[in-house]
Amino acid sequence: MNDRDVACRPFGKWQFYLRILLMFVATVIATSTTNANTLLWSDEFDGTNVDTTKWTIYNQVDSGDSDCWYAPKNVVVSGGTLKIYSFQEPFNGKHWTGGYIDTVPAGSDHPRYKYLESRVRITPADSYVWATWWTVGWNSTNGTLIWPPEFDICEYQGATNKTPGQTYHYTSSSYVGWSTGVDETQWHTYGVYWTTNTAPDFYIDGVKVFTATGHTVTNVDMKLKLTSSPNSNTRFSGCPLGPMEVDYVRVYSDPPSVPPPAAPTNLTATAVSGSQINLLWTPSGGANSYNVMAATAVSGPYSAIATGLTTTSFNNTGLSSSATYYYVVTAWNNGGESPYSSQASGTPLSVPAAPTGLTATALSSSQIALSWSTGSGATSYNVKRALSSGGSYTNLANPSTTNYTDSGLSTTTTYYYVVSALNGGGESTNSTEASATTLSVFQSWQMFYFGCLACPQADPAADPDGDGMSNTNAFLAGFDPTNTGAYPHITGITVLNGTDAAISYLASNGNTNYPGGPMTQTNLLEYSGGTTETCYTNNFADAGLTNILSGGTGLGTNVMVIDPYAATNSARYYRVRVLAS
Repeated sequence: MNDRDVACRPFGKWQFYLRILLMFVATVIATSTTNANTLLWSDEFDGTNVDTTKWTIYNQVDSGDSDCWYAPKNVVVSGGTLKIYSFQEPFNGKHWTGGYIDTVPAGSDHPRYKYLESRVRITPADSYVWATWWTVGWNSTNGTLIWPPEFDICEYQGATNKTPGQTYHYTSSSYVGWSTGVDETQWHTYGVYWTTNTAPDFYIDGVKVFTATGHTVTNVDMKLKLTSSPNSNTRFSGCPLGPMEVDYVRVYSDPPSVPPPAAPTNLTATAVSGSQINLLWTPSGGANSYNVMAATAVSGPYSAIATGLTTTSFNNTGLSSSATYYYVVTAWNNGGESPYSSQASGTPLSVPAAPTGLTATALSSSQIALSWSTGSGATSYNVKRALSSGGSYTNLANPSTTNYTDSGLSTTTTYYYVVSALNGGGESTNSTEASATTLSVFQSWQMFYFGCLACPQADPAADPDGDGMSNTNAFLAGFDPTNTGAYPHITGITVLNGTDAAISYLASNGNTNYPGGPMTQTNLLEYSGGTTETCYTNNFADAGLTNILSGGTGLGTNVMVIDPYAATNSARYYRVRVLAS
C-alpha cells in the first residue's frame, strides 16, 4: 500500500486496522445480528516484491493476444502498491509486453460467497492498456479452472474516452454488465459480493452500484486475477501506455457496511392551489431514495404519504383548503434511513377576497378606465362588462394589475363593470358594480385639450386662446383652441387697383381628428361699421356680419378673396369662419 497516498484515501493503514478493531468491539457489544464484515485475506503490497506465497507471476504469451508476452519484469511492488506495466518492445519474439498474476493454486485464498475488493487506478488518462481486476471459477479439489463463471470487477479496455466496466459472464457466450463512468486515473475501490441464492452485486467505493439481476452463481470457488497489457483492439505504435496500479486486494466475509445518509435539507412546502402543496428539498449524499411524511399538527405524529421516491420533489394533492399540513422527508440507502429533515408547512390556497373600490371613468368617446383595490391573496383578476346593470357580464381581460382600460367602445353609451379576483384556490365573488358613459365626440375633444368638461375654459362658447373662435367652432374646424396660430386665420390684406381689397387666409376642411365631426368650408366675413370690440364676438352672431364669399376647403389651403371696392370705404373689418358644408 502506498504510504504517500494515505492523506488522499478514505482510510490509511492504521485507520483500516483500527476500523476492524472497532467493528469487532461493536460486534461483541451489540445485540444486533448484523454481519461483522470480517477481513479474511488480503495483500497490502507493502513489501518490495510480489508475495509468491499468495500470487503466481506468469511468464508466457498472452493467450488472447499472440503478439504480446506476459513478462515478470513488468510486475513490480514498490512504494506500497503493485504496478503492472505495459510496453511496446521486442520480447521473446513479440512486439508488446504486459503482466499477469493470480492467486497460487495452494496456500492462498479462493473465496466463495464472499466480498472481494481491490483499490485500483490506471494512468495516464486514455492509456491504451487492457487492465483487469477479475476472477474465474476454481476447482480446489483438482486444481483446475472453471469457466464460466467470470467476474470482471474492474475492466478497463483502454482507448480515448474509455471508462472501467463491471461484468458477470454466466455462460460461455452470455454476460451482463455496465460501464461505471468513473475516472480510471483516480483511486477507486471495486468490489463484488454474491451468495448462494442472490445474483452478484458490484460495488464502487463501498457503494453497491450494479446487480446482475436474474443470474445466480453455482457452488464454485473463485481464483483472483490481476492482468494488464497493451489493448490489441486499439493499440498503435507510439500509443500512450501506463501502469495498472493496485493498492490492495482484500477478501471480506460480507460487503461493506453503508451508513445511512444524512437528512435532506432545505425542505420547502409551497401551496399552488386550493388542494395541492408542492414539496422540494436538497438531495442527501449517498441517498438512493426518499420518503415523505405529513402531519396535521406541528411535530407530528407523521404518516408516510410517499415512499421510494428517486427525485427530490413531491406534489401532495387532494388536500383541504382549511387545514395546515406539516412535512418532513427522510433519505434511504442500503445502510438505512436518515433522521427527519427540518419540518416545513403549508396551507392550501383559499379563494381570494373580492376586489373593492371599483371605479369606472370615461376617458373618451371609446375608452373607459377601470381601477380597483386588490383582493387579498389574488394573483390576477377577471374584468367583466355588461350593457345593463346587473349583467349578464362578459369576461374582457385577465390582468395581474389593479387597473384596466376598456377600448373600442361606442360613443355616449353606458357600460357596467364588475371585477373578480383569482389565485390557485379559485375565483372570488364579483366586486360591486361600477358604470360609466363614454363621452360624445365633442366631450372627447374637450377632455383632450382641457382635461375637463365643466371647467370655464372648456365651455362650448368660450374662446380660451382669444382668437375670436369659440370652442364649438374650433372643434368643428379641427383646430387647437389653445393656439392662436391655428387654422383658420387671415394671413394678409392688400389693395388692388386702388379700389379692391385682396384678403388671404388659411382654410380648413373640418374636424378630421374626431370621426363623425362635420365636413366644413371656410367663409370670409365682412363688417363695415362699428369697432373691433363690437363686431368681433365669440359666437359670430352679431348683426352686420356679411358672408361675402363661401371660400375654400382643405386644411391649410391658402385662399385669396377679392372684395370689390372695399378700399374706397373708410373702414372694413374681416374675419374667417368655418361653417358646416
